[in-house]
Amino acid sequence: MVDYESAFRRPWTDTRALVIGTLVSIVPIVNFAMQGYALKCVTTRTGLPDWKGFGTLWLKGLVSLAISLIYLIVPLVAITITGILFAVESRGAGIAFGIVAAVLMLLTVYVLPAALVRYARDGFRDALMMREIIATAFSKDYFGPWLIGFVWSVFLGIVTLILNVILGF
Repeated sequence: MVDYESAFRRPWTDTRALVIGTLVSIVPIVNFAMQGYALKCVTTRTGLPDWKGFGTLWLKGLVSLAISLIYLIVPLVAITITGILFAVESRGAGIAFGIVAAVLMLLTVYVLPAALVRYARDGFRDALMMREIIATAFSKDYFGPWLIGFVWSVFLGIVTLILNVILGF
């Protein structure tokens, strides 16, 4: 069972790490390290880990981007086909492909965190083991934590966007 209260409190347990993460996340390219740090947090049970090994964190974040792009290939191809169909004025086929593209994108957004957690815990190869990833994503214990992570990510994205506008990045 997930301890939701602890999950919400965890980012606020170390103000220094939170400030570093916030600052790192607003600088383009450097912000890959933030994703690497988030993956490091997945493998740490209590508290927040130190911001040590910035290069390693950055590289892990870059690899997580590569994994995300691999997972997004099929939905992006479907979106491209949708655009092409609308461009050649094939509305019915465009709408049908648009629905398929939307469903594929939603499934990818839902499954991708499971793949990234497997990458954090077991390595790149394990992030691409689709049968295991799908089994994890559609297990009874996945949706609640996924939903909280999704809402939290949207919140942090909004905060980051506001900081980018204020700081002019």
